[in-house]
Amino acid sequence: MTWAAWITGLAGNRTAIARAAVEAMSLAGHKVELLELDEMRRVVTPGPTDTEVERDLLHRALVYVASVLVDSGVPAFIDATAHRRAWRDLARTLLPRFAEIEVSCSLEACAEEYEPAMAPELRIDTSRETPVLAGGRIAELVNAWPQTSRHSATTEWTIWITGLPGSGKTTLAAGAAQALKQRRVDVRILELSDVRAFVMAGPWSPLAEDVAHRALVYAAKRLSASGTPVIVDATAPARAWRQLARQTIPRFAEVQLICPSSVCGNRERAVRWHLMGCPHRRIAAPAADAPDFVLHYEHALAPELTIHTDVEDPWSAVQAVVGLAQRLQSFESAQVA
Repeated sequence: MTWAAWITGLAGNRTAIARAAVEAMSLAGHKVELLELDEMRRVVTPGPTDTEVERDLLHRALVYVASVLVDSGVPAFIDATAHRRAWRDLARTLLPRFAEIEVSCSLEACAEEYEPAMAPELRIDTSRETPVLAGGRIAELVNAWPQTSRHSATTEWTIWITGLPGSGKTTLAAGAAQALKQRRVDVRILELSDVRAFVMAGPWSPLAEDVAHRALVYAAKRLSASGTPVIVDATAPARAWRQLARQTIPRFAEVQLICPSSVCGNRERAVRWHLMGCPHRRIAAPAADAPDFVLHYEHALAPELTIHTDVEDPWSAVQAVVGLAQRLQSFESAQVA
């Protein structure tokens, strides 16, 4: 278990304070990820419309990424105004160890735009403290919590398993992760259903679906950058979402599952409704009536691995993905050497 601390407020030097806090933690020997909303929005909402719905989706996606890092043992500072208290409260509710640091702003600005924290763990008055001093105080606050040492000096890899619903993505991702853990590779699986549950507080919409997929890409990017290998389990019917991951993540590979649509459809129905002796595994309900089928799927143009799941046995498919992961890891090691 690790932690997240949200640095909030309208003060213009909030980002400088957040970066000073990261530097103070680094000097103390602790690596901390910094989630900056401005940097994240370039991936998640590259063509912003600045609507209230879009802002809500973006901030909920930010909480999702923070939760993924924390759950993977990676501490994080969050740098975002988040003028709605509900977004910061969502993080407080979901993250086991959380602190809110409020950087003060003028009373006039706060009264018009910003909902101040009810009981922040730390308040900072920027008229009295420099960013360096404020960052040091934040580091003192979080240093009181247990620190983790789970970090790699290099960027890890991400493998995206894609294919039609029912093609075997989840089964293959779980089998590959288990096989890799037996080889002491602690891989993290990211599923689209999880990010949908975070992001889609309202009804399904094309915008919400786009933000959810882009947030999935960003979470994989930040996890791999922190030293955690990732397997993404997501259909992602629009090729552009997987291409975004390829462009964004340095060590990336795509596994294309091929399966006749009739076979995939029967499998999906059997698993979803526990038919034909399928195991009663827990399946997250699609968030906010999100569709569980695809009308149009764009296959990968040049996947690193293609598996025909209607004819290839599961053990061989798992070993193929494990081999791909080992090649990515070997390439990374060679680059470092």
